[in-house]
Amino acid sequence: MAVLLLVVLGFGWLVILLFSASSGPGSTVDPQIPENSQPLSSLSFARVVDSAVEEGASQLPYPAKERVEWVIDRWQLEPSDIEEARATVDQIGSPAFLVTLTEAAGDQMREYSHRMIGQRMAMIIDDQIVVLVLVNEAVSDKIQISGDFSKAEISGLVRSFDRTHR
Repeated sequence: MAVLLLVVLGFGWLVILLFSASSGPGSTVDPQIPENSQPLSSLSFARVVDSAVEEGASQLPYPAKERVEWVIDRWQLEPSDIEEARATVDQIGSPAFLVTLTEAAGDQMREYSHRMIGQRMAMIIDDQIVVLVLVNEAVSDKIQISGDFSKAEISGLVRSFDRTHR
């Protein structure tokens, strides 16, 4: 079963499709991604809070909304936690980004996101929030992001995460 999250951004809709362990990612695109000598990007998730009142809360930029958000309980993935990062397409054929976690990281994501049910969660890439979602159910090992992204932006995301293109 997949969970489809729609988030209204200033520039349009952002759709995030979060897969449970039994679902598949859909069709794929071959972006012909070149080698990348840059370091792998960091991927983390955090609970979003309303202010710094919560002990340990810190601010992170959210460029899509041109503001900052307070986050806490940040869970940082290691590069070895990412099994695959690739370009794909969403249900309407728009470019999308799919991250597949290892089995162990998928289990950790399931536990982490289960604790977040009913709360806002931020997906953070290189210390910038890329999307905020309200967690309705636990997520597992596949995370798909789509929205107003160009193929070049998706290819850049893939290059920054995928060890196979190193």
